[in-house]
Amino acid sequence: MEEHVRGRSDPVVPHTVVTIRQGDRVTEAAKIMHVNGVGCLAVVDDTALMVGIVSERDILRWIGTGDPDSFSQRVGDIMTTNVVFCNAAVSLEQARYLMHRNGIRHLPIVENGRPVGMISARDLIAGAAPTAAEIA
Repeated sequence: MEEHVRGRSDPVVPHTVVTIRQGDRVTEAAKIMHVNGVGCLAVVDDTALMVGIVSERDILRWIGTGDPDSFSQRVGDIMTTNVVFCNAAVSLEQARYLMHRNGIRHLPIVENGRPVGMISARDLIAGAAPTAAEIA
């Protein structure tokens, strides 16, 4: 059965992706997110290839365990490795569909194994707002 994706077909303008290495500490990830005002980081290896993502939710879940060593854990211990991603040609409707279908709030844009952008649920909400021409 063919699935149809509904919504606007406008291209998505992703945010610049912010990265971290899998060997960095969870506290460093939280600091980078705070400083950059983002809710998710692409986790890369030494050659800048994406190996996972780590989100605010991942960090809160990990710290919420109450483990006294949770702050000293490495990003690689808590990151998501089975990452849903897309390429730069993704449309707004395709991104919305992928995020909804997979229950995710961040969608990395990957080219040749390297993260080049990040789409957030907030981007999709802003993109769903009608333009002035559509209201008139």
